[in-house]
Amino acid sequence: MKEEIKLLSAHMRRGDTLRTTCPSCGGGSSGEASLSITKDEEGVVYYCFRASCPVKGSYRSKPNLYVQDEAPSKRNDEDAKRMAAFNLWDETVTLPGGVMNFLTDAFGRAAVELLYPRYHLSTDRVMYPCMWRGRMRGFVARSYSGARPKSLSYKMLDKALIARYTAHENDYGLHTPKGVIVVEDMPSAATVAATSRDVIAVALNGTNTTEEGWLDIQDTAGALPVCIVLDADAQEKGVRLMMRHKHRFQSASSYILPKDFKDMNPKERGEIVNSIIERWRSE
Repeated sequence: MKEEIKLLSAHMRRGDTLRTTCPSCGGGSSGEASLSITKDEEGVVYYCFRASCPVKGSYRSKPNLYVQDEAPSKRNDEDAKRMAAFNLWDETVTLPGGVMNFLTDAFGRAAVELLYPRYHLSTDRVMYPCMWRGRMRGFVARSYSGARPKSLSYKMLDKALIARYTAHENDYGLHTPKGVIVVEDMPSAATVAATSRDVIAVALNGTNTTEEGWLDIQDTAGALPVCIVLDADAQEKGVRLMMRHKHRFQSASSYILPKDFKDMNPKERGEIVNSIIERWRSE
């Protein structure tokens, strides 16, 4: 398989991401472009997002351990962390049936399909890849068995660890979303995107992100309105974020949640998402 990946990536430049049909599973019955190949300064990472397909891996060149504007020791530490993240991801497997059923019951099948989760046996954690326009920036390892800390974040690329979800990615531009909803975590973002094709959902993986992360959100929003909806215990932070970053967007607002998106039933979540969409339409 690595030889086929090398052929597919031979003409890619550093920073490129290719979405194509997986040579192993063929993209299933729909022939979807489920294989993601990313080339960066350290080599190539590839991953098929179909849950039943085991294709994933990487082949890495020697990391660049010195960058002129950074101390070598700092760069060494960052490279070591990134390589550890790649190695940890390579150890993941498809979700066991019990874990898949648990996530499906918690978030709904459509949201789980958008999350593309994997499972790490020795740590008993669900791994959620942080995808941004088809490129994997890293992942969050989430424990549902009581282990602390509940979430651990791993960066693979020197990019903000945010994630983007939409249910109309394969519409080839035939459907235009109405706006962007920014939330705290990836399961919440996936449930929002699965609720309505009119929404692009972004997960901050926390209650804020870096300047680069906000620039990425600004780029994905374009002229679309943005609504910042953090978890129920972080509403004041959501309002402050909206006030601080509203200059980046055509329109910006915040929304006060009665409880976390991921803890709502589909009817409750649908009512809130639809109310935000209606607010956008009335602007």
